[in-house]
Amino acid sequence: MSGWNRSTSRVASCLRSPGFGARRRTGRWRHFLALVLATSLLTPAADVAVAEEPPAGEGLRIAQLERSDPVDFGREVLPILQRNCLACHNENDASADLVLETPAAIRRGGDSGPAVVPGDASGSLLLSVAAHREEPIMPPEDNEVRAKNLTAGELGLLRLWIDQGATGQLGRAAVSLSPPPATLRPVFGLAMTPHGDFVAAGRANRLAVYHVPTGRTVAQLSDPALVGSASGEAAPAHLDIVQSLAASSDGRTLASGGYRTAKIWRRAPLERVRTLKLRIREGPAADTAETTTRKDAKSVLALSDDGRFAALVAPGNTIQIFDLVTGHVERTLVGHVAAITDLAFRVEGTQLASTDADGRVRFWNIADGRRLAEFAAGEASDASAAAASSASANATDGPNHIAINNNGTAHVIRQADGERVAELRTDAWARRKVAQARQATALAERIRGWAEYDRNEVAKMATRAQASVQQAALALEKLTQDGTGPADPRYLAAVESLEFRTSDLKRLTKDVVEAQGVVDEKTALRDAAKERLAQREKEAEAARVPLVSASIAAGGAEVVAVDHDGRLYTFAATDGTPIDRGAAPTTTSPVAVAGNAAGQIVTVASDGTVEIWQGGRWSLARTIGGLEAPELLVDRVTALAFSPDGRHLATGSGEPARSGELKLWDVETGELVRHIEGAHSDSVLDLSFNHDGSLLASCGADQNMRVFEVESGRRVHSFEYHTSHVLGVSWRADARVLATCGADGVVRVWNFKTGNEHKVLKRFEEREVTDVAFLGNSGNFVVGDARGVVGRWDYNGGGGQRLEGSQAFIYRVSASADGSVVAAGGDDGVVHVWTRDGQRLATFE
Repeated sequence: MSGWNRSTSRVASCLRSPGFGARRRTGRWRHFLALVLATSLLTPAADVAVAEEPPAGEGLRIAQLERSDPVDFGREVLPILQRNCLACHNENDASADLVLETPAAIRRGGDSGPAVVPGDASGSLLLSVAAHREEPIMPPEDNEVRAKNLTAGELGLLRLWIDQGATGQLGRAAVSLSPPPATLRPVFGLAMTPHGDFVAAGRANRLAVYHVPTGRTVAQLSDPALVGSASGEAAPAHLDIVQSLAASSDGRTLASGGYRTAKIWRRAPLERVRTLKLRIREGPAADTAETTTRKDAKSVLALSDDGRFAALVAPGNTIQIFDLVTGHVERTLVGHVAAITDLAFRVEGTQLASTDADGRVRFWNIADGRRLAEFAAGEASDASAAAASSASANATDGPNHIAINNNGTAHVIRQADGERVAELRTDAWARRKVAQARQATALAERIRGWAEYDRNEVAKMATRAQASVQQAALALEKLTQDGTGPADPRYLAAVESLEFRTSDLKRLTKDVVEAQGVVDEKTALRDAAKERLAQREKEAEAARVPLVSASIAAGGAEVVAVDHDGRLYTFAATDGTPIDRGAAPTTTSPVAVAGNAAGQIVTVASDGTVEIWQGGRWSLARTIGGLEAPELLVDRVTALAFSPDGRHLATGSGEPARSGELKLWDVETGELVRHIEGAHSDSVLDLSFNHDGSLLASCGADQNMRVFEVESGRRVHSFEYHTSHVLGVSWRADARVLATCGADGVVRVWNFKTGNEHKVLKRFEEREVTDVAFLGNSGNFVVGDARGVVGRWDYNGGGGQRLEGSQAFIYRVSASADGSVVAAGGDDGVVHVWTRDGQRLATFE
């Protein structure tokens, strides 16, 4: 069946217009498709003198064309064949062994001989069957792909091309892409990082990254090689529609797919970008105080959003404002009597707000150091109070502040009621590693258990075979004792039976040995996982270091902190979720730290050393392929997957109804590692690695799901029961089971070891089921469908719990590595995030 008329794929893969990528349900895009074909694939106009009438009952009319210039095969003839012939006569699906894609293939012909006789259209089979003047007429009546009879003009063009010699070069047409409209909102690409804290979504040609715990947009990814909009908007991530997304196992790398292109993006670590020493500028008497805070002083620091200025509380309750470019102290502000407790830049960095232990609030002009206003907290207007507390304002829970105890433990405190909002733990990263190691150990134990189960099953078969051999031997012995010899057919049959059963026993005995070897291998892996878990737990015990300073940053969304050893950290102010930590400790022992909304962090040490840090920025690391490099990636990259170790990126693409391309790339170098030839005969729509990266599952518009050995590219299994596009595939963590979903409205669960179907779920009202993802180590998976439903199911068919909130056609679902967090995106451009139990965590539009 031609890709033009199959059920919808996740990417509407059968549309050939490169700039169009909307993955629509069948009824939505068929009318549009007809319009595209009618307007963009018409052959060039030709002068028609007359359409000759065939003899009565002998076929279709053929126009007589009056033109002297040669017919261009690629520009004029091939589009006719694409619309009406290539669905059944292409390199991957050549009915009657006839391929009509190139002049050479047409001249070569198929089972019935050459399709054309160059220079003699009247004697050419291709024209005769297309004009219905010879059997079998083409295209056949009531054909599945809805190919139509050629018009008189098309037949005339075909005849003229043959009479001119049936030659021509099939050049590669230049492709020109136009940016998709800004109103195009569907989320075709969605990826969640392993811890469930970040989720990336593609809309049109733009790519956004969101932080789930704080509910904010942290990045709009931009390719600097592309041009931004006239309004000054940043350049997009892709020139055309973002078709697919994937996140690496470390959570710091993303991959996005577009037309003939895959891009790799990386999140920079928290790194030191500059170090400077404060220099004292001559000033008023107050300036003769020590330039920076002493170790025993209360350290309060603020950083302007543009990163140019920092304000620091100095001894004597003064405030020093210094320039981070020159290191000079620009202003010293004097006026507070009680200890200063908070500082915050405001009004785009032109003013500074300060509060003290007596509740006095002051506003200062940065340019000249003037005091603009002063009042007690109770005297302030609501607007002024809000501005004064902006240094510790949390968008959701109201003003917060940080409390650090003498033992170095720290909490985010809600000022309204004194309640602890979050605990800040420097060992949070080590605890995450413990959780990962615990999950890996449980999985290793389960895999070892399956290996034992397989060994025991083979051993049972060997025991039965042993008994069968003994029975055959006894039967032969009895015949011998009865005097039956080799001349008796019964004797010969008994000998053959004994030989067959003995051979079967030898095979099973060998299988038992091999199965025991697998058990031993999996036992060693389980033991190694246990050792790693023990090591991670030991590391976690030593990872908690006391904090010495912390402050609210990023408009109240984050906390920046520094520990006793000088290492920097960032946390979500909402719940203490770890965000990032410094790649190395600071060179000194900071006594104050502050951050801004741009991700900059500044630390100040007691000796006046200032270190400026930057982290969290996403940037383009590498581009694979390109518009002018179709030999690298064919058509749209509609599927992506990182190997579990993050070293390789698998890409799935393909020309609709022609090919399904599966390639493996080195993430670090961008070099091609492996091209799995002939993986599919139509566009690849989803990819999934198993837990150790040894196997890669792919599915596509050819209605198949296949599993390949990554090392060799060898096909291991092919699963072919879907009746339309297979849109999603996912491995269960132990690699014993896979789940697929498709445009045929079903979810199929497969036993990978046997290759058999385990379960079929048909509870989706015959609507497309667009994506599937197993949750952690469990047997549960989530699916999204055309009804806008995201549901959780058990691989045995139980469950069906709906995650409430989504309404529009769902295209993608994604989950954290442990399955605790689930995300979905669809036709309305909304990204929903829940816990696995359906509690809503965030919504991004």
